[in-house]
Amino acid sequence: MPSPRLRRWLDQLLHTHDTPQRTAAAYALGVLFGFSPLLGLHTLLGIALAFGLNLNRVAVLLGIYSNLPWILPAYYTLATMLGAEGTEDGCLVVDAHQRTTVAGLYAAGDVAKGLDQISHAMGQAGVAATTIRNDLASASLLLR
Repeated sequence: MPSPRLRRWLDQLLHTHDTPQRTAAAYALGVLFGFSPLLGLHTLLGIALAFGLNLNRVAVLLGIYSNLPWILPAYYTLATMLGAEGTEDGCLVVDAHQRTTVAGLYAAGDVAKGLDQISHAMGQAGVAATTIRNDLASASLLLR
């Protein structure tokens, strides 16, 4: 168990105790940097802006690394280990709302069946985000 001093320092550093809206904004900021052509600077720029805007640093990092190509094999492996159904060509099977065959697991882009184009992946991500929001709202009230 970390000491109270270490715990306070980690809480201040990571800034993980935030509202859902600010956490979503932090994740979106990370995704923005993940899609940027500034290779090698993703992490540095994302963390710098997260500190500047006092956003959740973990959410920013997750957003940055959620769409980098060298992370996809790990995602696919984890998803299939959880029981997600795959196709013969190495994609995850998804429904019209980007849900995989595992409850609560969604897929978009290169790991999901569909066109291998950035514009299509962005559309799939929008559908997945909307579905996640709607699924969460059906489970409990989401405040605006």
